[in-house]
Order: sequence, then structure tokens, then C-alpha cells
Amino acid sequence: MLELIVTSFNFSDLRLSELEIREHSNEVFDAWARDIEERLLLPDYSIALVVEEGSIKGKGKILVAATALYGGICSYGSFVSGVETIARQASAASDFLYKNAQSAFKCTSPRESSRRHSGEAFHMKKILDRVSRGQISAERAAVELSSRWEKLDPGNSVSLHDLAAELTTIPRDPQQLELDTRGWPDCEGKPPKVPQPRKPPNDNGDRIDSHLRVEISKASRRDPKRVWISRV
Repeated sequence: MLELIVTSFNFSDLRLSELEIREHSNEVFDAWARDIEERLLLPDYSIALVVEEGSIKGKGKILVAATALYGGICSYGSFVSGVETIARQASAASDFLYKNAQSAFKCTSPRESSRRHSGEAFHMKKILDRVSRGQISAERAAVELSSRWEKLDPGNSVSLHDLAAELTTIPRDPQQLELDTRGWPDCEGKPPKVPQPRKPPNDNGDRIDSHLRVEISKASRRDPKRVWISRV
């Protein structure tokens, strides 16, 4: 399966009871599942959410087979428009998860929260951008995607010929003239940053030896959710 999107969030300085964490995790997952169902026009996918206590740390994933992703992309009329649409949808799904988790776990201070996202939706968009800028050919992009998908999702390979044919339709950006800077004075660069020493680990005796972990997932869009509770 390909990780279409991976969204991680971290809410520091939150101390909630185990019951609150379990209830809020289920609320966040259910709302996210409904949002994905309405937003993503893919034939099938699986979703997962893991939340751990301490500071509240979470990671949400949407996974999809390569063949299902390719079919969903092409259903938008063309490979280019499909990738751009799914990249926007994935970004919106990531935003929804993060903001809904902030609300559910009552993290009101932006300084106490952080997030990052990654995944195949954004990787595909970067490859299309490289083709548009003329950095790589459509054929090379097709090989990169085909090889990557075969490695990440063996047994669900997409035809290299079909991929190459779709990628040749990507419009190219107009070539820019190079600016001749010979004879220009050198600009004084910024001084290099001095690496800061790492702080020693906190050893004041308040370390949590184990913490609650809530895992919630759906193996496919029509399956019921499953919940695992453990301590790690």
C-alpha cells in the first residue's frame, strides 16, 4: 500500500486522563473518516490514527493501492489534473485532521502545537513540477514513479507505458533566459550558523516509563473501525 498522506501532530503541555484521550481519539478519527469519505474520490483506501499520551502526539495515515490511486487520478480527466486535485484534497484532509484534533484535545495555543505532513500525493505533485520545469523528461518521471510504486506496493504495479503516455501531456513552463551576472560585485554573505549543543536529557525523576497508546483503523472505506488500547 502507498501512503497517500501522513500527518503528524504534537500538542505539548497537555495532561489528560486516559478516558479523555480514548474518547477524543475516537472523536477525531470518526470526524476524519467522514471528511475523507466526502473529499477523496478513490475506489478504496484504508485509514489509521495513532495517538499517544505525554504531550499528545498523533499520526494519521491514508493508504491506497497503486492501482486504485492510478484509477482515481485518471478519473479526473487527465493524469495532470488528477494529481493536482488529489494533492489539494490530501492537503485539505491533513488540515482537517490537525484542526479537528486541536479542537478535540483543547489545544488553544499555537505555540504549543506543531504538525508536519508528507505522502505520495505531495511526492507526485513534486515530480509533475519537475517535468513542467524541464528538469526531467516525462519518460524519466514515469520510470521513477513506476519503480517507486512497485517497491512500495508489490503486486499492484501500474503499466509504465500508460504512465509515460499520461506524463507526456504535462505542459512545460516557458524557459527563462539566464541572467549574466559576470562583473557584478560580490554580496557579503551571512555568517554561518554555529551549531548549538544539545541539552542533556531531563533526569529529574519525573519521566514517564510507559504511556497510553490508542490505535484506530479501517482496513477499507466500507469496513468498521477497529480500536486497540495499549501501554508502551
